[in-house]
Amino acid sequence: MKFTRGSIAGKARYAGLAFATALSMVPVAAFGANLNGNTANITINGLSEGDTITAYQILDRDYDPNTNNVTDTFIPGTGLTLEDFQSLTSDGDTYVKGSAMQQAADKIASAIKAGNATALDTKSATADGQGTAAIADAPAGEWLILVTAKDGSVEKVYQNTIVSNAPVVENGKYVAKDAEATIKSTKETVKKGVGTTAEDAERAKTADGKYGIGDLVPFVISTTIPNYPANSKHRTFVIGDAPSAGLAIQNDTANPITVKVDGEPVNATADDGSTNYTLSLDNGVLTITFDEDYILKHTGAKVLVNYQSKVTSAAQVTSTDITHNKATITFNPNPYEDKTSVPSDIDEVKTYGLFFVKKGDGKALEGATFKIKYAEEVNGHKVGDYVKDEDGNDLESTSGADGYIFFEDLAKGKYTLEEVSVPSGFQKVADIPVDLTGDTKDNPGTKTVEANYQELDDVEDPKVGMLPTTGDAGTIGLTAAGICLVAGSAFVIAGRVRRSKDDQE
Repeated sequence: MKFTRGSIAGKARYAGLAFATALSMVPVAAFGANLNGNTANITINGLSEGDTITAYQILDRDYDPNTNNVTDTFIPGTGLTLEDFQSLTSDGDTYVKGSAMQQAADKIASAIKAGNATALDTKSATADGQGTAAIADAPAGEWLILVTAKDGSVEKVYQNTIVSNAPVVENGKYVAKDAEATIKSTKETVKKGVGTTAEDAERAKTADGKYGIGDLVPFVISTTIPNYPANSKHRTFVIGDAPSAGLAIQNDTANPITVKVDGEPVNATADDGSTNYTLSLDNGVLTITFDEDYILKHTGAKVLVNYQSKVTSAAQVTSTDITHNKATITFNPNPYEDKTSVPSDIDEVKTYGLFFVKKGDGKALEGATFKIKYAEEVNGHKVGDYVKDEDGNDLESTSGADGYIFFEDLAKGKYTLEEVSVPSGFQKVADIPVDLTGDTKDNPGTKTVEANYQELDDVEDPKVGMLPTTGDAGTIGLTAAGICLVAGSAFVIAGRVRRSKDDQE
């Protein structure tokens, strides 16, 4: 029967009986002190700094110099016998999903974590900045390596791995054999973007001026279901999204949240009544919790979540308070421990504003009200439509004592400003065209450091009873001439009336 050490440790394959035979052919004197307290080092690579490895000895190899016999002691309580373990192969250097060696590693790990099996020895170490954890002078044999990821920072599910530091015969001598392995893992990440496809999730991290108040922003989350072992004790997989102020996730008939797994739409409840996942939208936070059985049936499957968020009047408040969404996934890096990691991805939605000073008689004018209209078709809005807030109300701004009129939470583009209410004694101005390109000024009307406003020229209302003084001196001259002509005409008419009366007399 063949005994093969874990492939992670190397390509060499052992034959348990053949190894014992080889040792019996080596002179007893060749071993001497080398056998007593035989140990070797174990080095595990491929970790993240702060991860902890726990090495469980599942096989102890002992040599009796008096009889030239090698004795292997295998961990009891796993459901595997020594003969079962010795017959395994490791599919080369990779633990292939579903392979016999991987299944054995998972089964042994489950038995140890469930308390059904007790390791022959246990060692532990923490990964350094290079992602390496080292255990010195570990008793010779076979070791199951489990990884406990540093909470909250690791994006990996580590595979249960068996490595061997059993001694080998070289040149007729028994020598210790250090074990060094790069542990296998699957990277679990979440990508979030503006758009609808997995490619959008990878690249579209900022919507800069594309959406404004009341608009629906399409978002997409792209991730994969973790590759959990079949007998893992903990199988957590939760997708979440917590938007900042200024974005409200929608989930209604017109704008539903949808989930696809490997490209196929998946409902929360399966046709047979079983649960695939539960979806909640509490206090504006999206949470999709997958069922453990569903996770196990779909390990490694690609997941795409699509939904829309409405831009609200709480969008960007300050230069550092950019409106954003933070998507997360929660999973167990070590599925035999109830500890989770939560990688995340953030994207932004930038909006802009405009301001100007309303004047009358050359001074700041209080009480003038403006509305803002679209001057081009964008995001489903038609030319001439008033810009509305998230509740469907027209945006409007009324000047205070300082005269400031301002609008915020806008997308870049062309607009028209319309004065809809004029202070007593003044006349409204003609509509004002605006090309909002997205400047970085602060709005004096709010006295806040926003760094996303565009300043317009001052706008002056003419007084009632006066013609607008928006022209030049020539315009004023023509007006005066007109008045003189009217007065002269009246004088001529009056003279004619007097002459007519004198003739009659």
